[in-house]
Amino acid sequence: MSRLAILNPKSLIGNEIKEALERRSELWTDIRLLALETGDYGLLSEVAGEATVVHELSRDNLEGIDLLFACPQATDDPDEILNRLSGVPRTIIASPAAPPPGLPTVIAGVNLDEVLDAMDTGRRPIQLVSPHPGAIALAHLLQPLRHLGLKEAVASVVQPASVHDQAGVDELLEQTRSVLTFSNEFSRAVFGGQLALNLMPTDGSASVMTAARQALGPELALAIHVLQGAVFHSISASVFIRCDPKTSAEEINQALDSSTHIEVDRDAEQLGPIDASGKVSLLASPARAQSGEPGGFWLWAVMDNLTLGASGNALAIAEALLATPQ
Repeated sequence: MSRLAILNPKSLIGNEIKEALERRSELWTDIRLLALETGDYGLLSEVAGEATVVHELSRDNLEGIDLLFACPQATDDPDEILNRLSGVPRTIIASPAAPPPGLPTVIAGVNLDEVLDAMDTGRRPIQLVSPHPGAIALAHLLQPLRHLGLKEAVASVVQPASVHDQAGVDELLEQTRSVLTFSNEFSRAVFGGQLALNLMPTDGSASVMTAARQALGPELALAIHVLQGAVFHSISASVFIRCDPKTSAEEINQALDSSTHIEVDRDAEQLGPIDASGKVSLLASPARAQSGEPGGFWLWAVMDNLTLGASGNALAIAEALLATPQ
């Protein structure tokens, strides 16, 4: 049993982690809520039905904390946050933003055991990154196929507005209402333009690529393009893979089925982001062979960016860390 803390519990990821921890009361004796912004200090919240107050991120309020979930905003300085968390023995940074350089990116079920085996458990502090949900989705999708001679993967990932936290959700909602009422008066602060009824490129491809490469290793030829979609929740991924030429679609599907994180919906005709909302698994359509390309297949998958793509991965890392002797 441990004392935990959540930095920025008002964020979508922070709140999702808090709710997931409330369902796992065997993991903790106390959960402390902390904030960076002075306007959030003293706000009344609750944990497992008990009233609690959001405290300032300070040395005193970090005293006795065994593990902290840091959920920074895109505008926060990650290096400053890590410096202020230097007294915490274990920190998991759960954020879709580009992580601070030099910290291990960890995806449970893919490279978690490898990272822990290589880690100096006597080192303080331990700081790990739970990355962009697009990297988590691709790693879960591709890892089970390694034994089938997976050589190459080219992915288009469509991220939802909620990757930009509540501000992204609110701006997309405002824009959609305005567009449908033939008004051009709406905010563009988050997306830089009209996202409603639209699809836009992002500058996040490099950070997703870096995280996925760290998890999957350098042997796999990997290309990723991240797009911003006009959906509120859930990651979508269209992936072309190249395996051993003798590989069949059924072998691909069986390999995906073997993963504890994937559900292959063999009856799905129109599997979309809305189907993944609230689910704790990555949902995949059956692999489709590319005509004239032996070993070439198309994969389509969707995943809730806040469950498996954020809180699920962060909690799995936390469980492993708390079980590791210090």
